[in-house]
Amino acid sequence: MTQPEPPDGSVWEEPALSPELAGPVPPEASTYGKWLRQARERTPAWRTWTVTAALAVLAGPWAVLGAFLGLERASAGLLMVVVFGPVMEEVLKVSAALVVVERRPHLFSSAGQVAVCAFASGVVFAAIENVLYLGVYIPDPDPGIILWRWTACVVLHSGCSLLAGLGVAKVWRDVWERLDRPRIQLVFPNLILAAVVHGSYNALATAWALVREG
Repeated sequence: MTQPEPPDGSVWEEPALSPELAGPVPPEASTYGKWLRQARERTPAWRTWTVTAALAVLAGPWAVLGAFLGLERASAGLLMVVVFGPVMEEVLKVSAALVVVERRPHLFSSAGQVAVCAFASGVVFAAIENVLYLGVYIPDPDPGIILWRWTACVVLHSGCSLLAGLGVAKVWRDVWERLDRPRIQLVFPNLILAAVVHGSYNALATAWALVREG
């Protein structure tokens, strides 16, 4: 069954109007909170887990594709490695879950499902990136490089994705606490922290590579 679209809003949801000015909300009024409760009631648990599983599988490849297309258009350099690249990757890895929270928050039944999507996206992203690096970009990688790619890099990507995903989960929880539209800005602190951790790691790895070469 097709879910109805959320309402565009009503006079009773205007932030500048208090209940005293706008009056009580009529029972028949179309409000976001009413739509949200009804949408949750119509959404069975199996559907939320289907969405979670689909995003967990597809979000990683989407992030890899988006990062690849973005990096292809960007100029190489230290800023790309430690700033723009990490920001782009962390945003992309949680973008699918964030879109669902923004448009259809009832398709997640818990903040844990949001976190699972983010963590799995990081794991899949790291796995695809490792296959590309070890099979295409690095000719004849030695065992040390292989071990590093499948340990440190996987932990980095999955951990940073989980950190950003907790910000998306914060947005989701806020929606249900207020029964109001998502405040996407709540994800920014987690996204920034994830990008800083990722960028710091890239900076250290770059510095170590330069030391070894020198």
